Amino acid sequence: ELVNIRIHDFHTHTCTIHFTSDTTRNKTNRASTISGTLCHELLTLTLHKKPVDHLFSGRQGDSLTTKRARQIIQALGKDALGRDINPQEIRYTHIAHALSKNIPLPAIQQQVGLDTLRMTQLAEQLSPKRYTNAYETFFTK
Repeated sequence: ELVNIRIHDFHTHTCTIHFTSDTTRNKTNRASTISGTLCHELLTLTLHKKPVDHLFSGRQGDSLTTKRARQIIQALGKDALGRDINPQEIRYTHIAHALSKNIPLPAIQQQVGLDTLRMTQLAEQLSPKRYTNAYETFFTK
């Protein structure tokens, strides 16, 4: 999805990125909200680069390849954490942080583009303590 984002899919006034059905795994349209800081950084990036179609592009202005995106992510992971990371780890980390901030599952699901069953399974794996605490509260009242 990242390498397929086109400039016109990035909306600065709402700080959203729209993903069209032809670029998503589950073939549905969706919009993801990004932080104001990231929105500003992406706006700056787009204003200072040659006119291209994709938000993230290669040296010749063509679309960034998935292989190159993975290499960049792995290198950044190595710099930051001392180990390789993969793009899915970023998605799962986002989900874990969102769950810890008590963001509702449907909102997280819409943001990351996972179906309900997969989202529920991830939530159970990433935050079992949250559900245990919820039931402890339920049974003690």
